[in-house]
Amino acid sequence: EGYQTKAELLPVQIGGYVKTQWILAPEGAAAAHAGGVQAGGGGGRGGGGKVMRTFNEGVEAQRMGDFDLAAAKYRRAAEMDPELAAPHTALAMVASIRKDWETAAAEAEAAIAVDPEDVRAMQIRFDAYRNLGQETKASEAAAALREVGDLDAAAARIFNEGVDAFKTGDVATAQSKFQQVVQLAP
Repeated sequence: EGYQTKAELLPVQIGGYVKTQWILAPEGAAAAHAGGVQAGGGGGRGGGGKVMRTFNEGVEAQRMGDFDLAAAKYRRAAEMDPELAAPHTALAMVASIRKDWETAAAEAEAAIAVDPEDVRAMQIRFDAYRNLGQETKASEAAAALREVGDLDAAAARIFNEGVDAFKTGDVATAQSKFQQVVQLAP
């Protein structure tokens, strides 16, 4: 009570998160001060809505299997708001799907540089370094996951990915996933 009301759709993404900010304007304040939903640091520059739309277009393209378009949209969102980790995490995810482990590691590192607690980026970073055979960096990435306390969730997710791969007959991927679980949570 005493504040303006505003209703907006909040785009939800699967497989990650987006930081949002709500600015509550007192009743009768100018609409310019209401702010609304903003993504990352984009609200201060007035580009939050465009960033969210561009990012969500990438999510939709990824869901439809168009990884080239998804990567282009995520890259554009990252350029539009460099203070937002989600586009880099999404780029890392697309690279991981494509088994482009070097790009996955680089984008995961970029996401973590923006948001040091981006657990999904940390998981992808671990996966990428392990698949690149960079055991030292993989061990460091596993240690970082342990520090944020998301080790059990990461291990469970990776284990489930292994089970899914095994069910589809992709034994090599399943074995890789199970080895990752052992390395994360011996």
